[in-house]
Amino acid sequence: KRRAAESAQPKATAPAEPAPIVIRGRPLSAWIQELDHRNNNAEKYAEAQIKGLGKAAFPALYAVATDPNAKPKLRVAATRAIARPRDPAATPLLLKLLSESESVEVRRAALASVNLRSSEVAPVLAARLAAEKDSDLHGRLLYSLAKSGEAALPFLPQILALMSHPDRATQRSAELALITLGVKAGPALGRVALGPDSTQSAHALKFLADRRARSIAAAALPALSGASKHSDPSV
Repeated sequence: KRRAAESAQPKATAPAEPAPIVIRGRPLSAWIQELDHRNNNAEKYAEAQIKGLGKAAFPALYAVATDPNAKPKLRVAATRAIARPRDPAATPLLLKLLSESESVEVRRAALASVNLRSSEVAPVLAARLAAEKDSDLHGRLLYSLAKSGEAALPFLPQILALMSHPDRATQRSAELALITLGVKAGPALGRVALGPDSTQSAHALKFLADRRARSIAAAALPALSGASKHSDPSV
């Protein structure tokens, strides 16, 4: 009786795979391949069709962006296409590409496309900045970190440390990042200038003495009021 009862119960079936996405009679994968078309108009048309899907296209686009066997241009185009619908769901994917992609071109495209005002962005930019070997991306990451606004302030010591980077271009990018942050960085820089780390203190004071940083230095004055009592005579 038990066997009969068990056989009468419906057997569990594997969940059906989602149906492939079709646009105008063609699968999404075909439209994504068109992002690397020789004809610019064909590329633009494919971009518009994919954008119309919104975040439904993200899994397929992400798969192409992370495929090491795909053409570099197609991987970059797929990365940019993730950002095109301006959907908040794009931010985690772009940050993951920025953090983990082995392709410098994909990392650049992800950085250029991500919403810098998202609260998730600044820590990822700082982590990528510490790991990045490409000098051009150093500059882009520093500028993007500065553009993320007050979320970048906890990473001021990391930016200041790059002022002594062996690559002069990276040094200049660090200075530009501080200038881009503007007066909001003043109080924090003043506190770093009076902090226990003599190297960081020297970098902060050197920057605040720069004529381009006059307004930032003015904002740092309240914090610097204790400079005469600092334990390091060089301060």
